[in-house]
Amino acid sequence: MRADGHPATHRTTVRWMGEPVLTLEDVWPARPRAVIVGLNSTPTSVAAGHHHQGRLAQRQLLRLADAGLFRRPPSGGTFFERVVLDADVGLTDVVKRPTCAEKHLSPREIEFGRQAVNAELEARRVPLVVCLFSRPVRVLLGSSGRPGFQPRTTSWGACVFRMPGPFVPADEVRDVMEDLSQGRPAVGG
Repeated sequence: MRADGHPATHRTTVRWMGEPVLTLEDVWPARPRAVIVGLNSTPTSVAAGHHHQGRLAQRQLLRLADAGLFRRPPSGGTFFERVVLDADVGLTDVVKRPTCAEKHLSPREIEFGRQAVNAELEARRVPLVVCLFSRPVRVLLGSSGRPGFQPRTTSWGACVFRMPGPFVPADEVRDVMEDLSQGRPAVGG
């Protein structure tokens, strides 16, 4: 928190594939019980200095809060870093270079990011990986099944949960999110 009462920014400059890139820093709790993985940040989020500031990503984060993964930000806020960290949940992206669309990412960048994020998640022994959209699931597991817990786990044994799409009917969203609320992974039997 800054002296003026506004939340601190999470902008940082990192070396991405040999070049400096202004992006968002990862949020890593000391002992993560889950990490939310996005494909990459958007310029809007980087400008705001906070993860997932787009309308669709905000909808997804609110669904996770309503499922009990963490609490909602106070007073209808849109900055989730503090509440996820308080719940031992982290935030990271596969690709560190911000773009306004997935089509602006090269396969080489995605593969480079896949290796890096897998190494970070495995080193921290993250037990649950939550993907806001389907693409990070495909990147991490090689394919993405239906929304919900995926039938495959990561190489270190983490469960992977794919969020329902932001425009899925409410009754379908409720069913999928109930599995997350109750911790019912459909993996391993």
